Amino acid sequence: MKRILWIAAFFVAFGTLNAQDQNIHLSGQLGFPTGTFGNAFNLHFGVEGTYYFLDDVAEGLKIGGTVGYNLYTASEDFWADFDFITLAASGRYDFNEEFFTRLDMGFGIGLEDGASGGFLFEPRVGYNFGDFEVFGYYKRISESIFAITSLGVGFTYKL
Repeated sequence: MKRILWIAAFFVAFGTLNAQDQNIHLSGQLGFPTGTFGNAFNLHFGVEGTYYFLDDVAEGLKIGGTVGYNLYTASEDFWADFDFITLAASGRYDFNEEFFTRLDMGFGIGLEDGASGGFLFEPRVGYNFGDFEVFGYYKRISESIFAITSLGVGFTYKL
């Protein structure tokens, strides 16, 4: 029930924003957990919405915020899946019309009893196809005792 409420809040928040100049980005991610917990989890799935409220702060630079949902599926040896709601500031730099980089920093709120949440760090590099983008990412959510990391690819649709 808690997950449904968080997902509903996500759609309400981003559904009321004004979609001008493709400043709203909806993304999906698929990755593989790495590091200490690489064997504890099988896959990472993520969805997010980003809104760039400061467009072209400098040539090619945008600043905004992002909210998302991330699920790390547990392997047979681990007791439970971990999922997080992520809230972050997002900075994006377009090198040209095709290539970009992005950095999100914020907080991942753990939704499971064993995951309280922690600092989120997510750099990306990608290619822009106009209304669509493809990117590679590294995601790290650092809790007080451990960090969950993943590498993967994602797809973005811009409104």
